[in-house]
Amino acid sequence: PVRVDLINHASTKQKSLRVTIAGRSRPQELVILGGHHDSVNISWGHDGHAPGADDNASGSSNLFEVLRILLAQPQLERTVEVIWYAGEESGLLGSAEIAKAYRNGRVDVVGVMQMDMTSYPGSGEMTIVNLTDFTNPWMQNFMKEVNANYVGLRILDDQCGYGCSDH
Repeated sequence: PVRVDLINHASTKQKSLRVTIAGRSRPQELVILGGHHDSVNISWGHDGHAPGADDNASGSSNLFEVLRILLAQPQLERTVEVIWYAGEESGLLGSAEIAKAYRNGRVDVVGVMQMDMTSYPGSGEMTIVNLTDFTNPWMQNFMKEVNANYVGLRILDDQCGYGCSDH
């Protein structure tokens, strides 16, 4: 039970891509895994091109891998949406429109994980950063428990000081 669709936006010409895997017993409860697919050139000397290998081809490719793994599993209890957001670099445009539509439609979103710059090398090998501001403490702890039991990465807590990504 998988659906793929493009989401049009009023605030950007880019479209977001959404893959929905319907849940088996609690399909009305939604878990979202997201990352933005746009990139921007901030004077990197690329003649206007925005290669975006880290920001955010890294997060986008992680979502493809998660999707590959999820599709190989038995149907999950809850519905999972994997979303590649449009317009993050222009001001969180696609995710803001989707969040507003979900809120207005009273969609029961029970959790969101945002993958942005997942290959950023500044924190060291096998290290990820957990943003503690503008995020849910329960979800932060859940991610740490999953990591401790199954993955074993080093997790550093950090803050942006503002809504610095689509989360």
